[in-house]
Amino acid sequence: MKNKRIRVILIAALILAALIAAIVLIARHVRSQTVNVYAVSDVAEGWMGNNDELYATITEGSAETIPLDEGMVESFSVKKGDAVKKGDLLLKYDTSTYQLTLSSDQASIAMLQSQIQQAQQDINTYRNMTPAEQAPVPATPTPKAAPKLHTLIKTDTKPNGTEGGVGYYNCSENTVVRHEFILTLRDSGDTVRFRVYDGKALVGVWTVSGEYLQTAYSNEWSPKDWTLSDGVTLTGDGTVTVDFTQTHYGSFESLVPTEEEDDWIEPDPGEYYSAAQIAEMIRDKNQDIADYQRQLKQAQLKYQRDQLTGESGEVRAKSDGVVTFVADPHNISVGEPLVKIQGSARATVSVYVDELSRDVLKPGDVVNVYAYESGSSFTATVDSIGDKPTDEYSSWGANSSYYAVTCIADDPDVEVRAWEGCSVTLDSAGESGSGLYLPMYFVREDSGGSYVLCQGENGKLERRAISTGAILWGSMVEVRGGLTYDDFVAFPYGRGVQAGNPTKVAELDELYNYY
Repeated sequence: MKNKRIRVILIAALILAALIAAIVLIARHVRSQTVNVYAVSDVAEGWMGNNDELYATITEGSAETIPLDEGMVESFSVKKGDAVKKGDLLLKYDTSTYQLTLSSDQASIAMLQSQIQQAQQDINTYRNMTPAEQAPVPATPTPKAAPKLHTLIKTDTKPNGTEGGVGYYNCSENTVVRHEFILTLRDSGDTVRFRVYDGKALVGVWTVSGEYLQTAYSNEWSPKDWTLSDGVTLTGDGTVTVDFTQTHYGSFESLVPTEEEDDWIEPDPGEYYSAAQIAEMIRDKNQDIADYQRQLKQAQLKYQRDQLTGESGEVRAKSDGVVTFVADPHNISVGEPLVKIQGSARATVSVYVDELSRDVLKPGDVVNVYAYESGSSFTATVDSIGDKPTDEYSSWGANSSYYAVTCIADDPDVEVRAWEGCSVTLDSAGESGSGLYLPMYFVREDSGGSYVLCQGENGKLERRAISTGAILWGSMVEVRGGLTYDDFVAFPYGRGVQAGNPTKVAELDELYNYY
């Protein structure tokens, strides 16, 4: 009994030693795997100070510019040099096209709102995708069996099945349909199909209508045996040609896919996209939404202006000032300045930022402004930051709130119109964080905080703690410390990706599988 116990203990010790050795070998193997790393400068996005834009609106203009709208100017009430007060009549339009203009404005707004809604739905779809890294391994498909093919069709040959109530026969290219069978079809008026296969591939279908044979041939008609390949040629370039001077008794439909159809594969989001690709698609859609939002704001502002014009066609001054320019409406195009009024107030710009990005701007920062309609470029200084969400700007998502940051133009004479759209970028001298935004799929978190896996000085993968800030577009996170544009980061997923692995600098094509 004692010897037996000793043997059991020895066997258990040997098994434990073997398990430990296996674990050590696996760990060494994992640590020996080379991991691709990618340049931060390639995968990161710059924002504010790197020429990326924030949307803004000029809420008070130093100069009011009235552009030429659709329609004809009926009369002017001012001339160059006139002093005007807010509400004074400037000009009057012919009102015959007023309703048409409003309808056009409303159609533009509805289209942009629809595009935003569709883009948001696309984002929700992308977020619900299962990344390829997490997708279950598909079962090995059962090889498709070759269909049983008839080589001779006689009157007693039974069809393989029916399709839409029509019987069909699976045939090879050399299948012969006996003349007796053709006569039987004519007499019965039935329709049958001969499915022609090249191996396992269905290349086409002959359809023979007994009713057609009854009208085309008399009772004395004597058909011939028919080989289905007679007159049918596979050209090798994805098409089938049929020589109808050869013996045939029906119509032929080619089912050989064209080269274009053969190349197209309907993507399956759960199988064909990695986490990195999904994040990239979300980022692109958010950028589309940003573009649509800018266009929507412009369309809404135009609609408001056209509504203010009203059925009377009257255009009135929005502020006090002096008329500095009156154009000839017959010598300018729609959208070009028709009347300009120089006011006394400086231009005021309202920038809209999301809740997580409010600290990107602070009072005293200098911003660069580009006004879309007037084409003016100027600098402005941040004056104040709103503490309550604004309803002047539609959010990109139901959970986002936006705040107005008020900026005052540095040049009192800059000519921009109230309520025109503009873009704002932070002046390079301003302080606004790192400006480095990394795709969120590169960042991991544990009890120690946020970190990335990046290439160390020894060429090995290392865990690098980082400090993070605002979230941009729902897919990018600001890196405020611990990482620079000169570093190289790894996509931190997979059993073989861990600190200590050797690294290799790779191109983005290898990350996104663009070949």
